Amino acid sequence: PPQQGYPPHQGYPPQQGYPPQQGYPQQGYQQLTVLSAVYGKRDVTQKVAQFVNGNNLRVSATNEVLSDGWPGIKKVLSVTYAYPGQPPRVAIVEEGQVLSI
Repeated sequence: PPQQGYPPHQGYPPQQGYPPQQGYPQQGYQQLTVLSAVYGKRDVTQKVAQFVNGNNLRVSATNEVLSDGWPGIKKVLSVTYAYPGQPPRVAIVEEGQVLSI
């Protein structure tokens, strides 16, 4: 579970059964948008946005995937995201975990 002080997000723990069904995005399907993403002290918004698949996002919070801008320090990945017409949400995972929305 998220550590104290981190806002919860719907869908935690990560859902099983990924990857999503083939054919996404479907007609009328709403696209998840990454508004911001921070790993440690590094802005990784563009990198994380590359992992969006229709209404889903799945990304490993690792130095290999997101780069290590803060060597020797345990980091968290914080992603602010939204669906069209809905308020933004925040999802947070610790280094080494997979963020799955």
